[in-house]
Amino acid sequence: MALQGFGISLCFLRKLNLDRQTTRSVEIPACGGFMLAERTDEHQRLFKEGVEAAYFSSDEELLAQCRHYLSHPDERDRIAQAGRDRCLKSDYTHDAMVRRVIAELYEEKK
Repeated sequence: MALQGFGISLCFLRKLNLDRQTTRSVEIPACGGFMLAERTDEHQRLFKEGVEAAYFSSDEELLAQCRHYLSHPDERDRIAQAGRDRCLKSDYTHDAMVRRVIAELYEEKK
């Protein structure tokens, strides 16, 4: 409910870890929140830009995106719903992710 209550949920990445996504990258949309995240190839693979999530690459773009989406609540709500739908359709659950990682590790051993 908290993530749905915010107009925008920001998703920042740790540069020190070279993150391209984080658990919040899926948790925010999965909970029905509108995610505005740092633009990375991994984020864009998970969610279509401007359709299922929004992204930024600079402080200026972050501010512009916040201003835009705060003044367009219907668009923001559509994107949040599409992000949630993507999570369900693509099975972005912790269990599914663990199964995919284990399967990939098993395949690498062959």
